[in-house]
Formats: sequence, structure tokens, C-alpha cells
Amino acid sequence: AMGRPSAPRAPLGGPASPLAAALAALAVLASSAPLDRLFTDDPWRFGVAVQVVLVALVGVSVRLLGRGPGLVAFAQLVAVVIAQSVLFPGPRPLAGGLIPTAATLEAWRVLGADAVASIASNAAPAPANDGVAFVVVAFVAVVAWAVDVVAVSSAMPGVAALPLLTPLLTAVANVPQPLPPVVLILPLVVWGGMLAERE
Repeated sequence: AMGRPSAPRAPLGGPASPLAAALAALAVLASSAPLDRLFTDDPWRFGVAVQVVLVALVGVSVRLLGRGPGLVAFAQLVAVVIAQSVLFPGPRPLAGGLIPTAATLEAWRVLGADAVASIASNAAPAPANDGVAFVVVAFVAVVAWAVDVVAVSSAMPGVAALPLLTPLLTAVANVPQPLPPVVLILPLVVWGGMLAERE
């Protein structure tokens, strides 16, 4: 007599795959690393790492709960905003910045204006003030979110190359000297891993 059919095995990949999310996060970190060559310092490294890892962890967690891509993307955006508020709080932050306020938004406006002024008045490598750090962290956080939404939640890593390569191309277009080949190749290699993971 034949036994009961075994339950189908969950694939290694799939929308909730921690591997897919980890590869997406690694690809974003590799693509954004050359941004430090545009400035004299890189005070955003910790904030960038926090945001990229947070996007991946929140995405994996919400997908494992069986939620759809829309809710996953919304939860990730909320997490990014809260993390940005903790990293760059306004005066008298509520709950350590966990609750953004009007003062938070005003502080962000000032930081953004400082970043624009620094970048506009200095050729690369420009000085990196708090405003530049704020803008770079926010920029990479949005890239990480977009890459995760497209490559992991929507299972379209090929399309994810568009947001993924934006930080790298920004650096390539603005650095005074050509970037080392390894800096250009590494994001493409990890992106290739993202494509292979979906096969």
C-alpha cells in the first residue's frame, strides 16, 4: 500500500526567502560603498548599515507572517522612517526619536539644506557634514527598500538593477578619478547571485 503523499517542500528561494533578502541587502551595501569617494569622510556608514539591515529583517519577518507585498513594503517604509528619526532626531525627541514629530521634520529640512549647500559649493571630494550623512543614509535606505520590494517581494531581481545601480552610477559620474574595477564588479556579482537565487 502506498503511503500518504509527502507535503511539498518549501523552496530555498521564494518571496520569504532570507537568502534573497540577504543578497539584496548585500548588493545595496556593495553598490553604495563607492559613495564615500565623493566626500572627505564617511559619517553615514553606521546609519546606512542600520537601514539596509532593517529593511531586510522587516521584509523577511512580515513575509514569513504570510502578508502580501503591499503590507511588506508599507511596514518597511515605516521602519525606515522611524530608524531615520532615531538616527537623526530633532530637538527634544519623543521616546528617543521613535516617534517622529514636527520638530523632527524641521530638523530634517535643515539637514537637507546643509547637504545641498555643502555639495553645491564643493567639488568632490566634498566635506561630509551631518546634512550629507542624513541625505546619504536616507538615499541608500530608499534604494534598499526599492530593491527589496522589486527583487524579493515581487521576485523580479532583473528589474531591481535599476534602483540597485543608482548609488554606484552616482559615484561613477562624480568621482574625480576612475573607480577601481573591484568596486564596479562586486555589485554586479552579487546581483548575479540574486538572479541565480531566483532560478
